[in-house]
Amino acid sequence: MSDFWKIFLSALLVAGFSSLGSYALLWKQFTKTDKEKSYNPLIESIFKPFHYSLERKLFHKLVVSISSDESYQQIKSELESLESNKPKFKIAKIYYRNKAFSKRQNLKRFYAVSEMRKTINELNQEIKNKNLEFLLSDSFITYLDSLLSSFIKYDQDSSSKNLEKVNYNFKKFSTQYFLELKFARKSIGLKDRSTIYRSVFGMYSNKLAFHFKQWWGVYLFIVLYPIFIFLLNNR
Repeated sequence: MSDFWKIFLSALLVAGFSSLGSYALLWKQFTKTDKEKSYNPLIESIFKPFHYSLERKLFHKLVVSISSDESYQQIKSELESLESNKPKFKIAKIYYRNKAFSKRQNLKRFYAVSEMRKTINELNQEIKNKNLEFLLSDSFITYLDSLLSSFIKYDQDSSSKNLEKVNYNFKKFSTQYFLELKFARKSIGLKDRSTIYRSVFGMYSNKLAFHFKQWWGVYLFIVLYPIFIFLLNNR
């Protein structure tokens, strides 16, 4: 192959890769802009206004009355017992602080069902008034509708069974709301809510499953490392 063709092909390859890179960059910019435009109405009408009243209450246990709820009173009693029997040794103090912190966080994970119903009704009204259903996922709309239906049934019959159904649907809705929030934050360049943030505000369905999911690599190492050492020493 002559030098002319080598130079020509090299220039052609450089031009081709340059054009491809420019196209990819423009596509990414346009895609991001489109995402921002589609999520902006949701961010401004839902995720910002309902940040405190709904986002920070996701996955919480809905109860008739917080002060009279048996589970709440039990955790409160356990915390009072811990605080009245503070240990003297350093190692025991560390255990106490972690235990007490966990109890305090659990106390924050209770919320009045009447207050949540009011918030969910306001959310639903906002979605309908501003025609936001088109921008929301099918799962979001479906779980919201199921939650609203369970609230109506609970109003008709305030039994513990119907309250359990409300909590079940609220957990499913919370999962979908949090997922929609994740996509909205990503569209404007924000990171996902951190593990610490979710832990502090009790934004998880099951505490054990939540922490295992976040730290599964560490737990796996703790389990496999002794097995590895045992096998290594018994070759």
